[in-house]
Order: sequence, then structure tokens, then C-alpha cells
Amino acid sequence: MTTFTKLRDGNWGIRVEGEAAPAPGARVTVTKRNGRSSTVTVATVLPAVNGVTVCTIEQAAPRRRSFARSGGGFRNECEDAPCCGCCGPVPGYGGSWD
Repeated sequence: MTTFTKLRDGNWGIRVEGEAAPAPGARVTVTKRNGRSSTVTVATVLPAVNGVTVCTIEQAAPRRRSFARSGGGFRNECEDAPCCGCCGPVPGYGGSWD
């Protein structure tokens, strides 16, 4: 079974139990606590201890954060001119913002 684990340096890695250790560069499917799975790339393989292998993984590129309007949030960026209120209340714009 392969699961995520927090490494001593604070980064995420994987913990492999009961399976052969993956090679660096291998793509491995990891089962999360919620039952979903995710595929990661092994960066380095640390020595096995008691049949458990811990591997560092290549970190994914950071995702761009975008705030949707649903639920009262804002997209946090204004693409419309004049301002449509997507970044916050616009005085005098009308509707429920006034």
C-alpha cells in the first residue's frame, strides 16, 4: 500500500509498504485518506526500514488561486471595464451591493 507521509524537512513524500521500492522517476499511484487516488513522480528513494520505503516526490507546480463568486467569494481580479463588482462592492452600481 502506498500513502502520503510528511517528511522531516516538511515536504510531502510517499510511504510504500509491502511492495517493491519504486525507482526514481517512476509514476506511482497513491491512495489518500478519503479513498481518492493521486499519481506522483518519485524523486529519490530512501533506504527501507522494517519493510517500509519512504520516497521524496517531485513537487507539483503551484496552482493559480481563483475565487469564484458563488458562496459570497470574489474572483479577486477585475477583467471587466467598467468594474463589474467582481473584486468587491462598487458603490452606486445597483443591486444588492448598495
